[in-house]
Amino acid sequence: MSKSKVEENAGLDLPAIQLSKRRRSLCFIIIYFLFMLDIITRSGINVIFPFIQTDLGLTDAQVGIMGTVLSLTMAVCVLPFSFLGEKYSSKKAITLCASVWTIGGAIAGKVTSFGALLGARFGQGLGSASFSSLSNGMVTSMYPKSKWGNKIGILNTAQTLAVAFASILFGTISKNMGWRTAFFILAGMSLVGALLSLLLPDPKKANGNETTEEKAAEKKKISFGNAVKTIFTNPALVCVSIAGGISNMLILAILAWASFFFMREMGLSVGTNSILMTVIALVSAVGFLLGGILVDKWYKRDKRGRVFLPAISLTAAMFFLVAGFKLFQPILIMLGATCVTIALTTFHVTVQELVPSWFKSFSYGFITLCMQGIGAIGPVLTGTLSDKVGLPNALAIVTCALVVSVVLLLIASRLYIKAYDKARAQEAE
Repeated sequence: MSKSKVEENAGLDLPAIQLSKRRRSLCFIIIYFLFMLDIITRSGINVIFPFIQTDLGLTDAQVGIMGTVLSLTMAVCVLPFSFLGEKYSSKKAITLCASVWTIGGAIAGKVTSFGALLGARFGQGLGSASFSSLSNGMVTSMYPKSKWGNKIGILNTAQTLAVAFASILFGTISKNMGWRTAFFILAGMSLVGALLSLLLPDPKKANGNETTEEKAAEKKKISFGNAVKTIFTNPALVCVSIAGGISNMLILAILAWASFFFMREMGLSVGTNSILMTVIALVSAVGFLLGGILVDKWYKRDKRGRVFLPAISLTAAMFFLVAGFKLFQPILIMLGATCVTIALTTFHVTVQELVPSWFKSFSYGFITLCMQGIGAIGPVLTGTLSDKVGLPNALAIVTCALVVSVVLLLIASRLYIKAYDKARAQEAE
């Protein structure tokens, strides 16, 4: 019998927050809705940027800066904001996140200059900075570890569904009612989400009031220095996070250059390309669900399945994607993208499992930092290589970087059990 099975039978695989089934389902739906709004705020709303560019007379460089400032704001703020939310109240922090990006969206609908729009996007990035880490931490607090993969997999489908939803809804609104109206509607939806977040549980109060001694112990162990030390003295966690960053580098490269590949290299029309990109996004969302189901089943036999599964799926992704780009086969590219999303779900689960429960959000913030920091290299690297060897070869070369991810995951598999047991021992103290 595996250790995880023993823990389950011993009643140790219980969620940190005890809620009724109905209340837990309601909270999950609220977090899912908020996650969709977060993704729309970050990237789904990009569909209206051509309208903004025409109206405000922006250059291509200025349009690019709008996306960069949001990503940089998130990268700089994700760790400190995740830490503060985890230390004091993740529920209040989630409400604050949604409120801040709501205000940013409302301001964006009123701006008349590039500088003001940049400030509004900064505000939206500030609100989004720690939301994904805090919301994922709350979801894993509501469910036992043996179900984390399944629930995080479902939650991650919000990423692709949000982009597809935003492309249709806000594109239509901008075309018929103007881009400012699109921002105002998003702000209104976000305000509803912020109000709904008040119904979420507070992990520090959900199971009863803490004693004075418990509060003192909590303040002592949850310090920023201790959080940083916990991350960087955990080689398994660092390996998984860097592997996730390299995987996201490939995803961002594909998102940035896939349309160029299909239209310029394969000669597809704009309409056909749009349909194909939507189909790939929706099909790849299945990978999030499949990854969650498979990793939970493997977890019950061997906790190292959390890193073995992404190692296998990323290896398969390399073969599918390289063949797809070299042979100009969209179906192979679709299969490869799905294999990558299978891995992404396991990354999100693993980084929360390898640390004590009070550092889950901070740990998730660290992998977010890696994904955004390393991921930002993807589009630039692909473009540079494309000028030298052509776009199909450039995409194939960037895909081969997944070899590094696979090696890091195999290294992590040798360290996983030790890191897992250390985190549980810290909780037991």
